[in-house]
Amino acid sequence: MPNVEISLIDGEFRRVMGQLIAGASDLSPLMAAISGHFAAAAERAFDAESNPANGTPWQPLAPSTMKQRTRRGTWPGSILQVSGELAASGVAQHGRDFAELVFGAPHAVYHQFGTKKMAARPFLGVDALLESDIRSEAIAHLNRLSS
Repeated sequence: MPNVEISLIDGEFRRVMGQLIAGASDLSPLMAAISGHFAAAAERAFDAESNPANGTPWQPLAPSTMKQRTRRGTWPGSILQVSGELAASGVAQHGRDFAELVFGAPHAVYHQFGTKKMAARPFLGVDALLESDIRSEAIAHLNRLSS
């Protein structure tokens, strides 16, 4: 049986594909937008005092911590925001092929994952809104490249 191949690659298709390929080699604009969404998601977690991945409220502070903070004049208040250092230490970064949110406060890891004596109070995670924002940014990026 003969092999038949029909190609319908016109100039417009070639132009659009060329733009997509060129745009895919440097995703910096898309990654900048995504890292901004990471920062917004973490801010929502601090405001809501809940795990961004599942909405579970953070564990309350230990009674001894509440007592200590009351003496210092920082309780009642936000669970993880005594001075604001932790929340303010988040820095959105991006490059050609990555987007990230880095928290520079040395105690960030202990709050995110907890310790033997301290409950985890995660402020990093992917919720439905963040997932939707990332998807929308990716689609918008592809649309810009193809226009």
